[in-house]
Amino acid sequence: MTRHSLAAIAALLLIACLSCGPDRVADGPPVRVLAAASLGDVMRELAIDYRAQGGAVEISEGPSGALAVQVRRGVPSEIVVFAGQRPMDELERAGFLEPGSRINLLSNSLIIVVRDTYGGNVTSLADLAERFEGKIAIADPDLAPAGEYAIAALQSAGVLERVQGRLVRSLDVRAATASVSLGTADAAVVYTTDAIGVENIRVAGTIPPETYPEIVYPAAVLNGARDLDGAHRFMEYLKSERASATFRSHGFTRLAAMR
Repeated sequence: MTRHSLAAIAALLLIACLSCGPDRVADGPPVRVLAAASLGDVMRELAIDYRAQGGAVEISEGPSGALAVQVRRGVPSEIVVFAGQRPMDELERAGFLEPGSRINLLSNSLIIVVRDTYGGNVTSLADLAERFEGKIAIADPDLAPAGEYAIAALQSAGVLERVQGRLVRSLDVRAATASVSLGTADAAVVYTTDAIGVENIRVAGTIPPETYPEIVYPAAVLNGARDLDGAHRFMEYLKSERASATFRSHGFTRLAAMR
C-alpha cells in the first residue's frame, strides 16, 4: 500500500470517540488522545475513571499508522499512544512530539485464534501452514504494527510464502479478531489482549516472543497541545497504579514506571 493510500485511509477513517466533556466537572477543555485500536476497550474504561476523578478526556482510536498520518495532517490532539515504535519514531523525527515526553507504556504478545467450532489441532504457525487450509486474518502491516509483528513471526517461522495466498488483511487488529468471530476468516494472528471476551473464538496457540520484535506501546505528548498541563496530568494518570491495575485486567503488561 502506498503512502498516498495510507493518507487517503486516514482522511476517510471514522474513528470511535468517547467524549467525557459535555457535563464534566474539570476546568478547561478535555485532553484529546489518539490511541491504537487494540487499546480501545481499556482506554474507554480509563476515560470513565478519569472523569470520575474530575478530569476530562476524549479517546479516539484507530490503526496506529493512520493515526500518525492524522497527526501530520493537523488533527487536533494532545497525546498519542501507538501499538508500535515506527509511527512514533516518524512523528518524533518530524518534530511532532514534545521533547522528553515519550515513554514506553505497555507491552503485549501474539497468539493464534481460531473459530471455537474448529476441531483441528493447530497450535503454531507451522501448523497453520501444514495442517490448516482456511483464511488467516492479520492486521494490514501498512496500517497497523500488529500486522508488522504478524508478518515478522511468519517469516521467522519460515512459513510466510506458504500462507501468503491465504492471508486476509484487516484494517486493524480488532478487525482481524472480529473476522474470525464473524466467520469471514478461519484463523488470525492477533494480540493476546484482543481475544479477551470475544465470542465464537478460542486461543489455539501462543507465538514465541523471540520470533517477532518486542511489542511496545509508546505514548507521548504532542507539540502545540492546547492544554499542556492537562496533557501531562493525563500522562501521569496513565503511569499510575490505578491505571496499571486496569491495564493488567485487560491483559497488558506495564513497562512505564508507576507514579
